[in-house]
Amino acid sequence: MTVHVYTPGDSVRLLLNGRELPAATGTPERAMATFTVPYEPGELTATAGRNGEEIGRKTLATVGAPAAPRLVSDVDHLTTGRDDLAHVLVEVTDSHGHIVPDATLKVTFEIHGAGDLAAVGNGNPHNVDSFRQPRRHTWHGRALAVLRPAKRPGRLTLTAKAAGLRPASLTLPVGRA
Repeated sequence: MTVHVYTPGDSVRLLLNGRELPAATGTPERAMATFTVPYEPGELTATAGRNGEEIGRKTLATVGAPAAPRLVSDVDHLTTGRDDLAHVLVEVTDSHGHIVPDATLKVTFEIHGAGDLAAVGNGNPHNVDSFRQPRRHTWHGRALAVLRPAKRPGRLTLTAKAAGLRPASLTLPVGRA
């Protein structure tokens, strides 16, 4: 496969599972180096240098099959104020907890307790589905659920489910504003 490495540096090294690959084609003026790499599961690491010093490093790793959604909220609690929101990132992960970047799965959302599902999204500019439906396909392995608390204190629980995966739940306390 072809790997392009973009860098402001004057040199690039590419390592596949710790082994250095033959030098890239390209020139520093173009800020891109191109490698031809045989596919092999594991880790691919690019290191960029300038004047003999390392200025950057990026590693990509092979991931497994989707196993479960992971829910990550931008807040750890909500208040009863109607302008208070929780943005919950849904990440499709493999059995080791790594995000599966090519996962396109239909995720359904269930809400229980003190609040409701205000909106869903996924960042896909071609997706024209309603933001108000309790479902969304992931895009690049991710989706978003926006939660709005009720006008009463309690607990708000979001559960995300996708066919063939373990479900995931997240509970946020809702306190008085």
